[in-house]
Amino acid sequence: MALIVGQLGVPPEIEAELNRLEGTYTFEKLSDKGRNGYLFKAHNRVLDRSVAIKFYFWADGYRAHVEPQALARVASRSIIEILEASVVGEEWALFVTPFCEQGDVDRYLETNRFGLREALRFIGSLLDGVSALHRQRFVHRDLKPENILVSDERMPLIADFGSVRLLPDGEEVVAGSGHAALYRPPESFGSQRYDRRGDVYQTGMVLYQVLGGRLSYTDITYLNDEQKARYASSNDDYERSRIVDRAIQERAERQELLDSSSLPDVVPAAVRRVIRRATAPSPDDRYQSASEFMNALNDVLGGVGDWRFADGEWLLHGAKGRYRFQPGETIGRFVLQQNLGRGWRRIPGMGEDIKARLVPLAEDLAGR
Repeated sequence: MALIVGQLGVPPEIEAELNRLEGTYTFEKLSDKGRNGYLFKAHNRVLDRSVAIKFYFWADGYRAHVEPQALARVASRSIIEILEASVVGEEWALFVTPFCEQGDVDRYLETNRFGLREALRFIGSLLDGVSALHRQRFVHRDLKPENILVSDERMPLIADFGSVRLLPDGEEVVAGSGHAALYRPPESFGSQRYDRRGDVYQTGMVLYQVLGGRLSYTDITYLNDEQKARYASSNDDYERSRIVDRAIQERAERQELLDSSSLPDVVPAAVRRVIRRATAPSPDDRYQSASEFMNALNDVLGGVGDWRFADGEWLLHGAKGRYRFQPGETIGRFVLQQNLGRGWRRIPGMGEDIKARLVPLAEDLAGR
């Protein structure tokens, strides 16, 4: 059922723009996801095509933000196509993009898992988009799963531009974004400064999640006992948010936000080292560019097995068949099974072992 513009309760500038767009679009759904704007699913009646229409609030004024038309000129297969872009009044911008049925990475990961090589290629493609922004002297400042769509080909599309800033001529730093403390680079908490290496940090966080690492979106998860007590005793939302932000900052500065033990055993040490370097607390210790990060991923990609997740288990696909782990008779230990096309069987002469120690053996047997 089509939405009735006059009943949406949006700001007057947006209502006026929606009335103008009604000549071309039928508005089908208003999403309340996101804190800095309004997202609509709409249908272009002329092209018979579903689109997403996003209005961004420019809280600090028009001049501080990137012209929508400038962003539309950034070319990358990993940046969603901008079909239309305009300024709406003095505080809003409008982007029209294709609508992706798969949704964003957060939604996708609710019911799907990336394979190991697939995840590395996914992030490599994402870094291609980040590099394209950086070449035009843009920094994104809010790279997180919610702002990255999954295309029909299961590849990333950067699709949120409300926090993008242009690095001024002769400068390499802009103000940090106030959004998403969980993904904020440690240096941005105190200095409020942000450069290209902040985008590297956020992409490292996304790599961890795409590989299956756990990252809670529940604020209280990051509080210690003393912080939990102060949080519980406060009725002030602003004070509570400050407690949470400080807790996240402290963990980020100690590089303790990401729990590497939550990554699947099939993620090798080389990939874990890439994540750790990309998310290093000091920007000087990270990859210094998206391109350097992408090269590091390419270096490790050829050395990892083709592990894919299906029907609740990891399967290794190799030139000599498929391999999987099955629980052994001893708790915490597993046996390695092989399928050469005639069903699964335990590999003769091989005993039980810890799953992580069986991974390289399976890859050797599979011939990668």
